[in-house]
Amino acid sequence: SAQFIRKEITTVGNWYHEWGEYDEMVAMIRAGFVPERTVTHRFPVSEGPEAFRLFAAGQTGKVVLVAE
Repeated sequence: SAQFIRKEITTVGNWYHEWGEYDEMVAMIRAGFVPERTVTHRFPVSEGPEAFRLFAAGQTGKVVLVAE
């Protein structure tokens, strides 16, 4: 969305979490902690469509899109 680009908004999401753990998860993300064992692939943003295709086909674990 243009609003994300113009306002330099960062979005982090997941499918499931416990609300009681939310503050701790946000603190970990802000500190730069990403559990590497769950991240199986990293792609530049320009390869986003390919990254999504592989993820949707079940050929990856977690995918990280890296700013170029």
